[in-house]
Amino acid sequence: MNKLLAGTLVAGILATSLFAGVKKVYIGSHAGGYAHYVIECTNGNRYADLSQKSNGMWFSGATQMGYQGLSINEVADKKCN
Repeated sequence: MNKLLAGTLVAGILATSLFAGVKKVYIGSHAGGYAHYVIECTNGNRYADLSQKSNGMWFSGATQMGYQGLSINEVADKKCN
């Protein structure tokens, strides 16, 4: 691969990641008394099974995400940007 093509690819990847945003946020299911959200980003990333427990902490499956007291839209902004 020549240097020009490699540089173009890297620039495209950086531009895509720099300008990523939230495409869609929706409830994928209700289980265990919690809404389980799905976040889709404009760069193609997708995060599923996000839920907020009664203490305000967000979880992805059984893993604590470290976001507390944020709305789903704020979590989506953090994950996609």
